[in-house]
Amino acid sequence: MTNNTNNYSNVAFPKHNIDPAKKTGDWIMQAAKAGWGDCYGQAIFYHAREGYSELRDYAYGKQSVDRYKPFMGVDKATDTSMWNVSWETRPVISKYMDIIVSKIMNLGRKAIATPIDALAKDKADQYFADVRAKILMRDALMEVNPQLAQSPYLKPEPGEPENMEELEMQMAYGFKFNMAMEAEQGIELVQYQNNLPQKRLQVTKDLVHIGVGGYKDWLDENGMAKFDDVDPATVIMSYCRKSDFSDKIYVGRVIEKEIGELSQYFNDEEIKTIQSLSKNNPIAPERRSNKNEKLKIPILDFEIKSWDSIVMSRNMGENGEVQNKRRAYENITNPARVKEESNIYDVESQSFKPKYYEKKVENWYKICWVVGSDFYYNAGKVENQKRPKNDLSKSESSYHFQAVNFKDMTAQGLVERLKPIVDEYQLTIYKIQDFKNKWLPYIMEIDLDALESVAIGSGGTKWTPEKIM
Repeated sequence: MTNNTNNYSNVAFPKHNIDPAKKTGDWIMQAAKAGWGDCYGQAIFYHAREGYSELRDYAYGKQSVDRYKPFMGVDKATDTSMWNVSWETRPVISKYMDIIVSKIMNLGRKAIATPIDALAKDKADQYFADVRAKILMRDALMEVNPQLAQSPYLKPEPGEPENMEELEMQMAYGFKFNMAMEAEQGIELVQYQNNLPQKRLQVTKDLVHIGVGGYKDWLDENGMAKFDDVDPATVIMSYCRKSDFSDKIYVGRVIEKEIGELSQYFNDEEIKTIQSLSKNNPIAPERRSNKNEKLKIPILDFEIKSWDSIVMSRNMGENGEVQNKRRAYENITNPARVKEESNIYDVESQSFKPKYYEKKVENWYKICWVVGSDFYYNAGKVENQKRPKNDLSKSESSYHFQAVNFKDMTAQGLVERLKPIVDEYQLTIYKIQDFKNKWLPYIMEIDLDALESVAIGSGGTKWTPEKIM
């Protein structure tokens, strides 16, 4: 297990151009180890966690005063004077951080589902035409025979406009398909079940305080959409050039789990080995316990993008249609099969096309790796991968991040930009206190001997000069 040293810097990433069936747990674990070593030394995410802790302290006005003492030349431990400088920090920017976060949270985000395809527009036009005809027929019958106007066929359905004025307002502002309304309600339900306001608040704080924030989304075993905010101080990621990290190759986060939670994945012998590793856990040694069930172990929840080959064969049928069938991967690695030709003639190359060909498809693979060991669980291809409709060969990771003032894998939040100003303010306060303490003897003169053992009452209790002052 590593902390300040990196035992995986020489681990190479596994080859991607292999049979997808061979991308098993061991293949993904090698990728996780290589990723752990590859991102070592970055100035962002996991390897910048100590800097993030300091920035968060600044945001709450709780930064360490040790950084200011060398500038003052005062050591509180050896200074016995009653005129010591008060080393309490002033929460200068915490108020403004709260205001900024609140303003961002108050912007509000509401899901709006609007069908835009041609079929939906035709249905909307048909709906308005039917309602218009019903209103006109009802109004005409009211003048001729009011009883016929009360026919069930002419009565407005729930939500339908009752007159032309309401119809025009609905056409301009209020009409929605039932499917669109159900989609909006479904999105709101998912947000409620995942406690969106709290998680959005945490991501907003991360963006403001440390300059980067993100979340993970997935579908659980019941098919319910889930998402969770991710602490950037626990994340490892490949080098990226885009501020939304959409060009990442691998990503993961370090999660601390109790030994007892891992018993569902490993046998007793493996648990004993993991217990010995947990005693050397460098991530949070203060949480260690003599009770094995309380021992913590870091788990890397890791994802890596790979490019899989889908092997196909092609031939022209008797009716002239091209037939494509999926084949085994070995058909593009076997030299004899590679040379086989189809019965489809290519005019440009003036030859028959190869019978077997491959298509490249992006896929994300996942694993939960016990850091510093050869143990892992939950390995395989990521389920329910998101793919853009315009290119189904592309895929997105479950992790999504955004950075502020991003350049060369560094991000800068508001706190970091305000940090020099806060330091100057704190030093000015300390210097003012020091100045007052140094000038006090010149302003008033006190005979401390006359203040010695001054009685404060009949009880015989004596005041010291310090208490009198």
